Amino acid sequence: FQRGLILKPLESPRKICMIEQADVMTVGAANALLKTLEEPRGDTLLVLLSSQPNRLLETIRSRCQPLPFNRHPNHRIQAELEESHVLAALSEGSFKKAFGKDRELYLDQRRVLLKTLTGLSSGSILPTLDFAEQLAADKTVLPDILEIFQAFYRDVLMTLQGRGDEELVNLDLKEKIHRVSAREDASTVLDKLEALIEVRQQLDRNVNRQLAMEVLLMKLTV
Repeated sequence: FQRGLILKPLESPRKICMIEQADVMTVGAANALLKTLEEPRGDTLLVLLSSQPNRLLETIRSRCQPLPFNRHPNHRIQAELEESHVLAALSEGSFKKAFGKDRELYLDQRRVLLKTLTGLSSGSILPTLDFAEQLAADKTVLPDILEIFQAFYRDVLMTLQGRGDEELVNLDLKEKIHRVSAREDASTVLDKLEALIEVRQQLDRNVNRQLAMEVLLMKLTV
């Protein structure tokens, strides 16, 4: 460890050494580290991690700058778990989709897209046509958007069948799913899922995308 610290960093201006569970070091190891702390290299940063810093030798603590890490609030942990669940479900096992450019689509844009979709009605012709134009604009993203719509209506159907929230794909949107399911029945949701499957097959045959989206949205807003 100490021999490695003597060497100069190869690619960056600084070398960082992290010591986990620093409080469980033996007295001999702590004293050896103390010598390094007393005469550190200018290009080396030592980080000592400990959940019980009071167990470190006082001589070591006096030569370190404390940087406390507070526990994350429960609501933040819950939000992170829900986002991870959604990414895992929608990415279909693809790390590239889950953590690449699709991450923003599956998280932030997904919420906006579903809010717009569920806000449409059979009488909102102009908003429907505008949304159809928006969906058709990007050919590369459209299949993923349709997957998002399918997953949402699948969640609505699962809710109508009395399945628990833990089985939802869009776990972070369970309130919206319950609101939508309250105004739907199983037959109408199945019709919408069938319309989504049909339009995806049509897109594989290079039909007019905007026209296909217009027809789809009219079926989804019935």
